[in-house]
Formats: sequence, C-alpha cells, structure tokens
Amino acid sequence: MKKCDIHVHSEGSDMLIGINFTKMCGVRECYSSPEDIYNLAISRGMDYVTITDHNRIDKSIYLVEKIDKKKCFTGCEYTVSYPETGHKLDVVCLGHTEKQHNDLLMLRKTGLKEFLAYVQENKIPHTLAHPAWPVENKPKLSHEVVIEWINMFNVIEVINADLERANDIAKRLVKAKGYKTIDEKGMRILGTTGGSDAHILSGIARGYTVAPNARSKDGFLEAVLKGEVYGEGEYSSLELFHSQIQEGIHAFVRHEFQNIKQEGLRNYAKKNPTKAAYITLVPILRHIIPAAIARNLKTKLEEQAYSLEKKCIDSILNKEFKEEMMGIYQRIYARKSELEENIKAPGYYLPPLSGIWATVIEKIREKWDLTNADYSTTND
Repeated sequence: MKKCDIHVHSEGSDMLIGINFTKMCGVRECYSSPEDIYNLAISRGMDYVTITDHNRIDKSIYLVEKIDKKKCFTGCEYTVSYPETGHKLDVVCLGHTEKQHNDLLMLRKTGLKEFLAYVQENKIPHTLAHPAWPVENKPKLSHEVVIEWINMFNVIEVINADLERANDIAKRLVKAKGYKTIDEKGMRILGTTGGSDAHILSGIARGYTVAPNARSKDGFLEAVLKGEVYGEGEYSSLELFHSQIQEGIHAFVRHEFQNIKQEGLRNYAKKNPTKAAYITLVPILRHIIPAAIARNLKTKLEEQAYSLEKKCIDSILNKEFKEEMMGIYQRIYARKSELEENIKAPGYYLPPLSGIWATVIEKIREKWDLTNADYSTTND
C-alpha cells in the first residue's frame, strides 16, 4: 500500500486570491516552498510527494531533480476549456514530462476532448479535480454539464481537504455511476482519488490517495492511471478554513517583510502603499477580516457545490437506474400476483367474535392445536 497527496500547491501557484480586498493588496494563492512541502508530506506519512500548481510544472520538476527522485514525481493542475458550453474544469495530471506538459498547455485551451485524447494516448495518470466545484462562476455550471464531464473520466477526486459537505455528495455521485472495479471482462473501472488541495503548509496530507496494490512510485502512478486507487482523509470546516486564511495572510506578511528589509520601510511604502496599509492593519483586524472572508466565501461556494452535486446524483439515479428499478418493481408485482393466486379461500365465514365467545373459541383452538400437534423428531 502506497499513499500520496496528489493535489498540492506551492509558491508556483502565484495568481492573486480572487477576493476583492486581498486581490487589491496583492495576496498570492500560495507561499509554500517545495522543500517545506516535501518535508511535511513525508513526516505526515506520505510515501511519495508531488506539486500540482495551476498550469505550471517547474516546481514539481524541482522536487524530482533537486530534492528526491525516488519519492517525487511531476504534477500539474490544468484548467481546461469546455467549448461546448463555455465552462472550464480542473484536471490533475501526474508523472508526465516537460514536453508533454507544453503540449497539454496548448490542448487545455483547445478543449477537454482533445486534452483527454492526448493523456489517454500517452498513458498519463489523471483525475477530475473537485467535481461540481465551479472554476468560474460564469457561466453558471449546471448538473447536466457536470454529468457529461464525469462520463468522460474513469478517475474522480472525491476527497478534497479544502472542501466540506461537497465531499460526501461527490462520493455518492461516484457510487451512483455503479461502475465495476474489475476489468477482467472489459468493464470500465471507476477509481477515486484524494488530495489536500493545500495552499498553505498546515493543509498538506489532510487528504490523500491510496494505491493498495502499489509497491513503487511507478506502481502508484500506474494504479492512478488504471483507477485502482481510492481517496482518504479529512474534510475542511468553517473553522479550518478560517485558520487557513489567517495562515495565508501571515505567509503574505512574512514574504513582504523580506522586501521591506531589502528596500527599507519608507521606499517600500512609497512603491506599495496599499500593501503597506494592509500589513499595518493585519495585527488589528486579524480576527475580523479572515472570519468574514471565510464565512462569506465558504458558505457561498459550499452551498453552490452541494446543491449542484445533489442535482447530479438525482439525475444520475433517475437515468442510470430507471430500468433497474422498473425491473425490481416488476419482479415484486409478479411475486405478489403469484402469492395471491396460491391463497385458497377457507370455504366458510366466521363473523368476528367478542367477549366471552371469543375467549371460548380461542381456548378450543388452543386445545385442538395441542392435541393434533406432531412432535416426532422427524418433523423438524
């Protein structure tokens, strides 16, 4: 059995956080170094380590070439276009080369079908990240679109330690598909994966993927490719999300203090007045701002994901199991009819009795049953 957190972000995910206040101040998505990620993942029981930055592979290549070739492999989370509806989705790919990465960067803009054709042809392990969690809020994501995506993958992420309620629904969503887990007769395998989706160090390895039959790094990657894996770990919560935002803000402050040391406080404040004001306010508002951001953002996004995935389940159950349920109802009805036909009328009718007559009849019936009972050992 081998384990790996296959959804981790580093300082290579340097886009700004999409919240108005933090975006205005220039707060990046992540400040975690590859060295810190590796040390924490190994210390928390992971057998292998990877980094899956948004549309970048350089930090995971650094992991492999500079830190540990035996325990690290490349990874990337690609934001892929779906031109049929104008939506975008995230796909995590693992163990691929820099040449393949450059090809995928082009194909992700072309479309999901072309992207998947390439990874399948080149046997690149991949998984659909956080089903029904919208990459962008516009256009609004529908459950019909999510089901289309799920039908195109054989490995789906069901444990995302950055999410909460949506994980349970994602698990049920996968179960509702009802795919077999063996391929001896050519049946499709549906595997599940787990990852922390960590943008801060404390989140690493809170979610991970297990390959029960893997014995090596190559074996682990092959298991992901074949769907012979499952996700494990814990979910996020409002309190954890709150602490994550606080940790992210402190990481931003520590990073900016390095610039302040180099440039001097006065020069830094002149060049970056907004950041300087933000850093000044952090000690004062550190308990207010993160809590407000966490509550508003998490509640909104979790409710969207929960509602969307529930609609997916209902739709899948209605479509996939409609014929099966009708067959069950027909068998029940046939059995009921068969039993009714075998019931014979008693040939007489005794009106309901009450009072002393009911007691007398009951005593006579008990007496008759005792005297006519066959207690021989052959009558089991």
